[in-house]
Amino acid sequence: MKPLTIQTITFDQKKPKIAIPVMFKTIDEIPEKINALSGYHYDFIEWRLDYLEDLSDTSVIEALNKLKLLIEPNLLIATYRNKDEGGLKDIPLSDYYRIVKLLINSSKCDLVDLEYSKIHSDELIQYARMHHTKTIISYHNFNATPDEVSLEDTILRMSQVHGDLVKIAVMPRSIKDVDALMKITKKMSEEISQPLITMSMSKLGVVTRIAGEIYGSTLTFGSANQASAPGQIDANKLDTLLDKIHQSL
Repeated sequence: MKPLTIQTITFDQKKPKIAIPVMFKTIDEIPEKINALSGYHYDFIEWRLDYLEDLSDTSVIEALNKLKLLIEPNLLIATYRNKDEGGLKDIPLSDYYRIVKLLINSSKCDLVDLEYSKIHSDELIQYARMHHTKTIISYHNFNATPDEVSLEDTILRMSQVHGDLVKIAVMPRSIKDVDALMKITKKMSEEISQPLITMSMSKLGVVTRIAGEIYGSTLTFGSANQASAPGQIDANKLDTLLDKIHQSL
């Protein structure tokens, strides 16, 4: 893994960075949502666009401008998550591409999340590079944890589309699933060039949200009043736990 620096934040094999998801239906809700983060430690805000009711170009850009202004100097991850990967709603692929390109073209997103299942060519990756925007290539499975061979193969294939980070989130059915994810993450974090982000969801997988420095995951997601996925824990508690692990290594 090669370290990746985005402005003041470096993804490496040290203490994982923290992202807090923010969800709002309307632009008017943004100040309240950001004010609610006061007192929390985080490196990134992840804006979940699938919660926004009006996804027109005008609405998305207005929300983006307002959000970016209120969260500075913290950095922004922009994510549209479809239903099959844990999102609130589905949209046609053409609209997904429109929204993602709008986010990239704005130059206001420090990272844009791209669902691996939606990348049928390198069009979005090339578009992001042209606009100097970093990308996360993501895969979510809310039903199960693939076997170790499948996990390794998926991570390898995702790395080969040449985004800037690779992210996998899976649902465990047993502690063996959690162990498998951590084992493969450790192996693949030493083999692929991009920083790797992995997590096992639900209460069963909570350890993966705090032990990234041990097994090779570089970013973790904490909550502030509202979680966007099963197993997210309070961001300040998360930061404390990450510090304790970092200091013990």
